[in-house]
Amino acid sequence: MLSVYRKPKGGTAPVRVNICEVGELPMTALKGSPSVRSSADAILAKLREGTNPNIERRQQQAEAKRQQAADNLAGLTLGQAFEKYVEVKELRKQTLDGYRRAIERDLKPWKDKPLKDITGAMAVARHAELRKDSAHVAMRAMQVLRAVHIFATDFYGDDDEEQPARPFGRCPVDKLNKIVEKWSRTKARTRKLRTEDLGQWLAAVRSLPEQQKRADGDWARVAVYLELLLLTGLRRREAAYMLWADVDLRGDTMTVRATKNGDDHTLPITARVRELLAIRKRAADAARDLAQRDPTDANKAAAEHAATYVIGTAQVQRQLDAIEATTGITATPHLISKDLPLGLTG
Repeated sequence: MLSVYRKPKGGTAPVRVNICEVGELPMTALKGSPSVRSSADAILAKLREGTNPNIERRQQQAEAKRQQAADNLAGLTLGQAFEKYVEVKELRKQTLDGYRRAIERDLKPWKDKPLKDITGAMAVARHAELRKDSAHVAMRAMQVLRAVHIFATDFYGDDDEEQPARPFGRCPVDKLNKIVEKWSRTKARTRKLRTEDLGQWLAAVRSLPEQQKRADGDWARVAVYLELLLLTGLRRREAAYMLWADVDLRGDTMTVRATKNGDDHTLPITARVRELLAIRKRAADAARDLAQRDPTDANKAAAEHAATYVIGTAQVQRQLDAIEATTGITATPHLISKDLPLGLTG
């Protein structure tokens, strides 16, 4: 290795500055062409000025590295940032499903768009567009956008606390905060299922299996789901994702994991709830037997799902529509579970 060894102006000790490997450059060359001599002269000139070429080179390399990182981030899309978000964050399945729905459906036009190109004006316009159909959907979409943008900024930005980098610019939702007042709040549900309607509505729920037109048992499953909501006060997702592992028939309790406030919640199993659980057990056994007789992928998946979840995800709108057509009573899973008086668990 050819090098220059000399003390820079104002320095206290000599420094060694590498020129090149032996044979990499000619000793001399035409003016303007690189050579050992011209490179050595340039290094000596810097040393006479008091500049350490080693430090200068490291600074240039660091800057080039930062620029390369910035170039790499310039193309990071909202979808890619979201996938990194769910990879790093620990999210409940229900939360992840909601976030992914917001990305895949409500923010789909931006999924493959570079995150840095999503502006505040775009966020305001998209929120207004989504709000025409649902204020809740519009709110959730902007909350997901904000969460992903803040995460990406923290994850990919530098650690300078005084002047933190914003590789993707300001969060687009910041402009929404300034323009749309209380956009992150939705009106509380006030509609209730009247106590005097309960008997008629419950009778219609229990008759749902009689209206089953297919052999998949879907209506019977939903009937159990709706009555379980009524008798326990569980939230719709808490009931839909309850595991058999959290049901203790011997101790007459069932436990809801990671409720909305983050804690587990244990409920007593009453006589009617035990009957509903027995119905679900029989359905799980039937699904297992079918998978053994006809081991298709669909049957095996259904059997595994029934053996894992008490209810499993429930698509209930068709059944609620049928109940409304029969009784004239309008109900949703939310008002069934949250707005009814307690004391119906016998």
